[in-house]
Amino acid sequence: MVKVKHRYLLAEVIYQDPLTKNLATDVDIHRAILHSVGMLHGDLGHASTQSSLQVKVCDFIFSVVVLRVAADALGYVASAIPFVVNVGNSDAILRVLFQGSSMRTVEKKLIQFNLKLFYAKLRRRPDSAESSALRTAIARVTGSNVSHIKL
Repeated sequence: MVKVKHRYLLAEVIYQDPLTKNLATDVDIHRAILHSVGMLHGDLGHASTQSSLQVKVCDFIFSVVVLRVAADALGYVASAIPFVVNVGNSDAILRVLFQGSSMRTVEKKLIQFNLKLFYAKLRRRPDSAESSALRTAIARVTGSNVSHIKL
């Protein structure tokens, strides 16, 4: 028996209307990707992707999802993701941020992505309450070593 190798995709969901970003679920994202694969690659792509595609993490705060797919179906999914234009009932697109071979590498990239967002907000010189909240969030993401917090 052969073990199925999986690959992980870190993708950002970009909504046209930011107020609708909490309405879409992981099932909606799964359906949108499968529909796009079916439209582009037909029955072969849909069948090879359907059994292995899973939405492992769906973070609505940062609009980030982690997808797991079999290594042989990765090409179908990676080529179909740019053609997703609707997620659930809202207009949204997916942007692939990273492809990895393990959940750990995707987790590292997700931490880097979150840190970039926090630092970008911190550079805009928010008021003192928001600034301290951002520094606390950065400390939570990075752990006990907070000496590298900039600004």
